[in-house]
Amino acid sequence: MSLLKRKRLLLSVVGFAAFVAAGYLLFRWREDHGHHPAYGDIPTWLTFAAAVLGIPFALYQLRMQRRQLAEQQKTIADEFARQQKRDQLLDAQLEQTRAAHRVLIRSQADLVDLVFDTWEAPTEETTPVGDPAVGELFHMARVVNNSSRPIRDVSCRLKKHHTALSDPALKVGEFTSRVPFEGMEVFSPEPAETAALIRPGKEFGFVFGTTVSDAPNALMYVTFIDDAGTRWRIGHDLRLYQDSDSGAWS
Repeated sequence: MSLLKRKRLLLSVVGFAAFVAAGYLLFRWREDHGHHPAYGDIPTWLTFAAAVLGIPFALYQLRMQRRQLAEQQKTIADEFARQQKRDQLLDAQLEQTRAAHRVLIRSQADLVDLVFDTWEAPTEETTPVGDPAVGELFHMARVVNNSSRPIRDVSCRLKKHHTALSDPALKVGEFTSRVPFEGMEVFSPEPAETAALIRPGKEFGFVFGTTVSDAPNALMYVTFIDDAGTRWRIGHDLRLYQDSDSGAWS
């Protein structure tokens, strides 16, 4: 029990004792002066006195209960506020962890580039239907692996326009060397649709059977698997998606 509570209890006891003593002295004084009280009324007066003294005590108890309730409500409110702050902190830490994870899993894929280019058919080249294709410019996708690890199962596809079906590449080849003084590259594609492996620092070309004149606004994309086994897609808008995402067409 706190010191304040002890003082209040002591004052209540002293007040009650003083009231009883005063009543006793009053009755004795009246008796000494010839006024004999009706002792049958004394229990009634004592009951009334106890009730009167009990009212402040009951009010005091009610006040203490209200104070305790207010303290409990404040404790609950403070705990709720602390819990909210902890939840906000945990949410922020979780979002930071997710962001770091996204950066980590994208680290290799971010270093793979898709470049839209053209390829001029050599003299002996023919179109997919067998017509001469000398001097024709065909759409070609260049895929450059600038990461430090290989990428696998690399495939490019082309759409002549947004509503058309996509077509695979007809020829695939590696740019094996460059002649810087002449600005030429050695590129001898072979019939294929995919490149099984593109090593770090290497560049491959994917030639399509669609000429620039037939589809000047053709769209291309590339899919590949990084060294961790995740499949990625670089869309015609050059945005990078995980291949399960719906951001790039198939």
